[in-house]
Amino acid sequence: MSSRLRYRYTVAISVSLGLASVAMSQSSGAHTQARPTYQSEILRMEQEAESLRKSIEAPSALDKEVTRKRLTSLEEKLKVYRHEVDARDKWRASTEMQNYMKKLQSRIEDCGTRHFPYRDGRRIYGGGVIAIEIDRQGNFQRVETIELSGDHRVSSHLISVVKASAPFGPWPVTPESFGAIPLKTSKISQTFQFKRDDFPSSNMLPIAESCMWPPVDDLGRRAKLVTKHPLSSSEKNLWRTASEKKARLRVKVLRDGRVGAAVIVASSGNPELDAALERVAIGFRYEPAQWRDGRATDSWIEELFELDEIKQ
Repeated sequence: MSSRLRYRYTVAISVSLGLASVAMSQSSGAHTQARPTYQSEILRMEQEAESLRKSIEAPSALDKEVTRKRLTSLEEKLKVYRHEVDARDKWRASTEMQNYMKKLQSRIEDCGTRHFPYRDGRRIYGGGVIAIEIDRQGNFQRVETIELSGDHRVSSHLISVVKASAPFGPWPVTPESFGAIPLKTSKISQTFQFKRDDFPSSNMLPIAESCMWPPVDDLGRRAKLVTKHPLSSSEKNLWRTASEKKARLRVKVLRDGRVGAAVIVASSGNPELDAALERVAIGFRYEPAQWRDGRATDSWIEELFELDEIKQ
């Protein structure tokens, strides 16, 4: 029996109106004032409209004309808000956005399963509901803890998992393409649970697609390249004939500064050259990443290597 992160997003994404500028806390168990949504405003206006209708119908009502004008204005505003909600619902329900959310879910599940929360050397378990806000490019903006069960540390750990999993890529379609008002960000409600479960390794994402752990925001210092490995004569020949003189590499830097793994994430265009770069990178040496308290830690980094720079 293995341990994994079970993660599920809710389709009913709540997008705030932005009528109040209230920062959402990233600390576990914190409560913040909710910003009004179109749905909550529609409910409020519907209640006000009903009250105005009753006021007009009352025999003793004064200034009925003023009340009717207010009701007409309110009904026009309701029409606009309902159209906006309908357009956003169509956007969220589109095939493109549903596929986007599935990929987002898969990426966070994979990261949380690879990097399970621990306390005193033992795995800890728990779950809850959070709301993640991402921008149009899929960048993480903030997160709010809505509900929590089990060990409270899993909430702060999940925040790190989400940050490490981002960015999630640009929205494949925009709200305005469905007739909605352009949005800068979207807030997605998520259900999660760190639990014991069977999880075949075949379900894991390739290393090149997995999260960058730990997230940079959690570190006191990122890993820094110190020494490049010299090339063999055959590798130098590959470099000379390469049309593309650069490639992006994902490197796992161990806490002692050695490289534990190296994977191409953006090819040079030459498979032999890519394989050679992965071999060469194993010999690189780094200053390891550190937590804020100064402890060294393993970390994943991505770097664009100009191949001419590596030749020695």
